[in-house]
Amino acid sequence: SNIKRINLSNNLIEKIPKSLEGLENLTHLDLSFNKIKEIPKIINQLTNLKYLNLKSNRLKLGFELVKNFPLIEL
Repeated sequence: SNIKRINLSNNLIEKIPKSLEGLENLTHLDLSFNKIKEIPKIINQLTNLKYLNLKSNRLKLGFELVKNFPLIEL
């Protein structure tokens, strides 16, 4: 897929959609202001991801997610 940016902010999403699988060209993903509690392993497949916005969710995670994405901007 040629999709590079997705904005899913303010959608009351509780889980990251499985439909993101296979979006290997995705560089920007905005999931801010949702109700996401955890990050699934599917996010590790987004190897070109440089920007990930998870602001104002219900996440409980440390920096172990970030080390999988050396190019990511926080």
